[in-house]
Amino acid sequence: MQKMKEVCIEYFWLFVVGSIFGFFYEMILEFFRNGILGMHKGLLYGPFCQVYGIGLVVMVLLFKKIKKPIQLVVGGFIAGGILEYLLSYIQEIVFHSKSWDYSNYPLNFDGRTSVFHMCFWALFVLLVMYYVYPHLQGMLHLFQSKIGKWITLFCFILLLIDIILSIAATIRYRDRNEGVVANNPIEIFLDNTYTNERIESIYRMSVPSKPKTYKK
Repeated sequence: MQKMKEVCIEYFWLFVVGSIFGFFYEMILEFFRNGILGMHKGLLYGPFCQVYGIGLVVMVLLFKKIKKPIQLVVGGFIAGGILEYLLSYIQEIVFHSKSWDYSNYPLNFDGRTSVFHMCFWALFVLLVMYYVYPHLQGMLHLFQSKIGKWITLFCFILLLIDIILSIAATIRYRDRNEGVVANNPIEIFLDNTYTNERIESIYRMSVPSKPKTYKK
């Protein structure tokens, strides 16, 4: 049980670190693309792009025991492409929206991923497992103390609230665009608090009823 708690704490903070990294990475990309520091988040509150957090956790889970560079590169190429495809598919099924579309890239797979982006995943896994994760392990060990566990619990609760609110607001955004009228106090609250303008200013997404596709 103690070992399980330690593992959960480590992967929670890996998710947080990856999500925060993704937020600033996307901000920098936006600056080089358009000359502005656009803040594109994955959650309503906090500097999080959880796709990157999920990616970091999955890659560490899959490759933490692998040492050979060629295996990391090939594994990252394949696993990264599958993960990106699945996340895009799940978003489109659940929220009826997209956060990226690679249809204009050669050798793409339904616009959800492409060979070009899979190469970035391969490089990402190599760098993470050889340089980033070994250093993070030492830092994350600090959260295994008694105080660290309480800090982790507090941050977990805050993040969980953010995730629940974000999912609820995004589903309501989807329903509004499909003509579904709010019929209970929670949906009315979501409509009043998280308007279309607010949701669209936070998330990069294209909704079928309002075609608008973001391309990296």
